[in-house]
Amino acid sequence: MAYRDKKGHTCILSECKNESRDESRCWHRNRSPSGTNEWSNPPQVETIERIRRAPESAGGEFIGDAKPGVCVVTRAGWKQVKLRIQKFRGIASPRLRHEERKGKGMTLRSLLVTASLAPVALMAMLVFSPAVATDLFSVTLLGTGSPVPLPNRNGPSTLVEVNGQKLLFDAGRNNTVALFRARIPLGTITATFLTHLHSDHVNGLPDLYLTGWIGVPFANRQSPFAVYGPSGTSAMMKNLYDAFSEDRRIRHADEHYSLSAAQVEAHDIEAGVVYERDGVKVTAFTVNHGELIKPAFGYKVEYSGHKIVLSGDTKYTSNVEQQGSGADVIIHEVAIVAGDTEAAINKNPVFREVLNHHTSPAEAGTLFKNARPRLAVFSHIVMIAPTFSVSDDEILRQARKTYDGPLVVGEDLMRIRVSDTEVSVERP
Repeated sequence: MAYRDKKGHTCILSECKNESRDESRCWHRNRSPSGTNEWSNPPQVETIERIRRAPESAGGEFIGDAKPGVCVVTRAGWKQVKLRIQKFRGIASPRLRHEERKGKGMTLRSLLVTASLAPVALMAMLVFSPAVATDLFSVTLLGTGSPVPLPNRNGPSTLVEVNGQKLLFDAGRNNTVALFRARIPLGTITATFLTHLHSDHVNGLPDLYLTGWIGVPFANRQSPFAVYGPSGTSAMMKNLYDAFSEDRRIRHADEHYSLSAAQVEAHDIEAGVVYERDGVKVTAFTVNHGELIKPAFGYKVEYSGHKIVLSGDTKYTSNVEQQGSGADVIIHEVAIVAGDTEAAINKNPVFREVLNHHTSPAEAGTLFKNARPRLAVFSHIVMIAPTFSVSDDEILRQARKTYDGPLVVGEDLMRIRVSDTEVSVERP
């Protein structure tokens, strides 16, 4: 996503999305209103800079054509990583980048608004670009929020698409809505993996299980509902199955849906390899979400020499660091306080317990620094603030105290693609 301030400054980074920011405060790329390219505070080789076009002095490489949304990440001694923020320009060619010149091209947001007023036939053509043949992984952040029912952040849930399989990690509030918006049929989820059994990570399971069974194009599951999770998962899923026995009876008798696809295959897992199919391997590893929440798991997904690591809910732990060492992507939870931490805790002591169960931005930054992923992503963002709203800028500011590498603050429906040569980030 390219952000432009009132002076004509353009930057693709979330740190710069505040339009009121003075361009002199940004070390990224300046673009004057006349269209000439200027640089302020040029990046150095020793630090990672994320810029639209990297000068030779930074060891950068230009990717693609001269359009906004192209981002290069370089650092001396690190394997070059390419991040490409892509925009929709038209229905026929959804992966073409957004035109730079004012008045040309369409952002995804404007395209969605236009399509919402169009006939159904046109709307049917509007889809998010699916995982393509060159992608080893496609990761979609379905929900990046917390128990707080924020309208802009669903409950925690992440979809990993790899080698024809759709693996869901946690099933928080509105995960089915996010899947629908991402044009992923609910019935095509291969398996669901739970990090722990806190309600905000599982309260979307009934909807996913039952709606995914309905025999319509956006659902239509044809096999049992597979769930993997810590001890207690099987009992929870049995209770869920029993609770909706009347729904199954009616729909089977009335609409003739297959009862076999309404079955549940639940697995209580331990640390280790918990899933392996067609070269895709999922490993569960323990994390520290507090003394009374055991086991709690993080997950590592491996395929063709690449890996994605999801931290689950945890305090800073070396397990995530070890499992995530050299990963293509680490998706990590984060908890942040807006303003005076002690004042917030004194006002509501439960906040201390919340913070004691999670990782701060600076702590996560230290972990990223040691693990050195190609890309680090914050998700499951726990905000302690009067309005439960903390800016991306503030989260990044605190993380940058300990980490200067490739890092983005996740948002719902952000998609991350991983190939042999690049990691690309598509903002909704």
